[in-house]
Amino acid sequence: MRSIALKTLLVLLAVIAHPAWAGEECSLSTLYGDFIETGTGVPSEGSPPRIVVGVETFDGMGGLSGKETRTTGGEISRVTYDGTYTLDADCTGTVTVGAAHWDLVVTKDGREGVLIRTDPGTMFIRNFKK
Repeated sequence: MRSIALKTLLVLLAVIAHPAWAGEECSLSTLYGDFIETGTGVPSEGSPPRIVVGVETFDGMGGLSGKETRTTGGEISRVTYDGTYTLDADCTGTVTVGAAHWDLVVTKDGREGVLIRTDPGTMFIRNFKK
């Protein structure tokens, strides 16, 4: 089951990233403004699944902030956070929020993207769209 989910995720990332890799280059300023965010996964080994919805704000200079509602194993919480991001010319990059690390892919118009958590023992994906 995990293998199918991983293959599906890789196909999704490739579909979103392909247009980003053709034509214009990306930069930090490609991501600017407020984005609706949704995500699902397992935030740490042994923890219950989590679903999130919220708003993520990119400042166009490598900083981000967010506000989200989470349900983790049926428990609801509301959190705010700050972090940083990088974005290379090929529209791929990284996001760091606290101890969490993510790989990022963005469409070349900067209107939507996908994050995948890269820390060992985690399995989490987030989508964001303007």
